[in-house]
Amino acid sequence: MKFITKSLLTLALLLGAVGVANAGEKVYATFENPSNTNTTWDSATKTFTWSTTYYNQLRNIGLPTSGLGAYTKLVIKCTINAGDKFRILVYKGSDNQTLWVEQSGETTLDLTTIPTDFLAAATEICLSGSNQAAPGEVVVDYVYLEKGDDPLFAFKDALQKAINVGKIQSQNFKTNLSWNALQDAIAAGEAVLAKTNVTEEELTAAAAAVNNAISGLKLFEGYTQLTAADFKHYESLAAPGEGTVVNNAPCVLNQASDLPYGDGNVGELNWADLAGYDKLVVITSGDIKPRFCMNRLEANGQQAETQADSKMLDINPNNAFTWSTEKYQTIDGNIFSIDLKKIVADYGFARLHSIKKQGWGAGVVVTDLLLYKAPEATTDDPAIMVNKLSLQAAVDKAEAIDLSTKTSESAKKLKDAVVAAKDLLAMTAPGIAEMEAARRAILQAIDELVDTDILADGIYDLTQEMFVEWTGIDESAEPTENAIGCAYEVGTGEKGAGTTMYGNPSVVWKTYADLSAYDHLLIVGTPGLQLRVLFNRLEVGNGGGDGNGGALTELNPTIGEDGLVDIDLKAENLNGAARLNAIKLGWGSPAGQFTKLQVVKGAYDPVAVGLQAVKTGTENGAIFNLSGQRLAQPKKGLNIINGKKVVIK
Repeated sequence: MKFITKSLLTLALLLGAVGVANAGEKVYATFENPSNTNTTWDSATKTFTWSTTYYNQLRNIGLPTSGLGAYTKLVIKCTINAGDKFRILVYKGSDNQTLWVEQSGETTLDLTTIPTDFLAAATEICLSGSNQAAPGEVVVDYVYLEKGDDPLFAFKDALQKAINVGKIQSQNFKTNLSWNALQDAIAAGEAVLAKTNVTEEELTAAAAAVNNAISGLKLFEGYTQLTAADFKHYESLAAPGEGTVVNNAPCVLNQASDLPYGDGNVGELNWADLAGYDKLVVITSGDIKPRFCMNRLEANGQQAETQADSKMLDINPNNAFTWSTEKYQTIDGNIFSIDLKKIVADYGFARLHSIKKQGWGAGVVVTDLLLYKAPEATTDDPAIMVNKLSLQAAVDKAEAIDLSTKTSESAKKLKDAVVAAKDLLAMTAPGIAEMEAARRAILQAIDELVDTDILADGIYDLTQEMFVEWTGIDESAEPTENAIGCAYEVGTGEKGAGTTMYGNPSVVWKTYADLSAYDHLLIVGTPGLQLRVLFNRLEVGNGGGDGNGGALTELNPTIGEDGLVDIDLKAENLNGAARLNAIKLGWGSPAGQFTKLQVVKGAYDPVAVGLQAVKTGTENGAIFNLSGQRLAQPKKGLNIINGKKVVIK
């Protein structure tokens, strides 16, 4: 593999082309005195040639060697041959965090996704070839670090980090109600980050909400967390006694770590006693796998070719002898389960000394360290069975209701009540009082459902519930059950240019409101607002685009003097589809607000769209503004008098 740097003059021209003056502080790699591993170095041509694909490193490239936590972006512009891979390594001592580059052109790598403590201790950034691909050639135009210059950066960074941790959580073994609460908090946090005029208070509150939702994730019946307090030091192998808590033993979740749990030296007298449980379950995020060190029978005891000769369980496919992995471990994707009952049956105990990462590379990211013990079956209690049946009947009644015509608040209350009920129904022996309370909550939520305002026949509010994730974009696509966020800036005051008013700020191709059953999309708001209405985004890689999707149809209407934009959903330029991905304010738009978002079936009276208090707009002598507020007398601008639009100058 080769790295070729261009002349300083060419570099300066390239940097000018990317608008350095308008960005935050940047520090560029100089490539003046780099060192290399497994390479030959030609200082005249600044060419690096690799003869091997393993650990090909270009080091000392002129970037800072400490204090990387102050930077938010690492940007590289390079040319890579098709099919090649390339990576950037951020070093912390002998460890590293790998950031992949697999495309030609300028690539921005977000340093805020790397744990802050890792960056604070990082010592170097270097470039490397992939050990997964044959040597190739890479031409590097520039590499630089960038600092954020936003005074709210620290608060945005804290919120983004909370969201990142929230997104790597696993839904497995979590109750639906607590999982949905986390998804709502993440969606709300992303909406806050997307706001143009966001405040410190909003960012702080949103970060706290996400973190609270993460800590509030509730486990299914029978599951508990494995904690640092479970890890103890014992007196001896033969007579361990009660044990004392080891205060410095790690229990690391949600960040890369070589040792997520326990004693790195695998001391034979240091362990968590797991004999009272059925399974140890570890859930990870990413490709690095955990290694389980258990039941060390003597100091420095190791696993051998046969179980009879072994003095430890090293449950790890990288071990030379994998019989324990095959016998005691089950792997389902990123869920690693250790059968403790089998281990106890074979040894009489189950002692966990440590959980480490397997092999080399960045540390394993563990999101859950769980213990499972099957609850005692008591479902033969007739009272429990009867109450389960009545609760299930309430759930069935709720799920038969079409919520698309109900207000978002009342529909959400019913949905949450149903989710809470399902969590109870999944339990072996839920409390009778809890089931009755859940049943009553469903029936009350049904009674309190509120119909959406219908301003005229066939005119409905465009709600957040209409915006969902789908399995695809063709006619066979179905909505998924995944909870997603939907911006909804209607009646929330003035918003600035670039604000996402409805939908997904990232314009993800599989998240949209399907408006194919409607004929018009009506947007009522401040006259002069310049809109970006984004429809029909294609899948990633189809017609350009980015990692969130390919080509799309963008309409750019401006709200007129009457405060209304009418988008024909059957127009030819929508190509027979009306998948609404997002509505945003254009970057050159003045500030303003939306007062209504509606969809229409069939024809409609434009005057009625502006009226919330009057459906027909024909009440004799009545005067209204476009927001539906009744006026004592006409005001300057557009009024609706006797159902007709009248402009007062």
